Amino acid sequence: MRAGENEEVVDCGTCFACCHQTVVLKSDEGDGLLWIDIGSMRVLRRRPDGSCVHLVDGRCSVRVNRPEACRVFHCGKWFLKASHRDVVELRRSADPEHRRMADEGRKRARALRQGR
Repeated sequence: MRAGENEEVVDCGTCFACCHQTVVLKSDEGDGLLWIDIGSMRVLRRRPDGSCVHLVDGRCSVRVNRPEACRVFHCGKWFLKASHRDVVELRRSADPEHRRMADEGRKRARALRQGR
């Protein structure tokens, strides 16, 4: 899938909490992206604070070429499908962006349930 094709537009506003999560690349992704191998997986590089190296001044610097995981991720839909354990783990994290993603996901899941 190329950027723009069959994509749901997710208005994240000023929230980039998901840009602090590990992003696993598909085998055909990686051109123009900074990534590392972890075992048999390729993942986007992250800064010491956990943020994606492509998050620059609060914006995705590779938005047009971002991986599929970044294009299709919706924290509300994640929240609806995530296990209780996963949500609790994020909310208990020392990383404020992990807690923020769990909270944003809950808020956006509520909006999805209400049809907004």
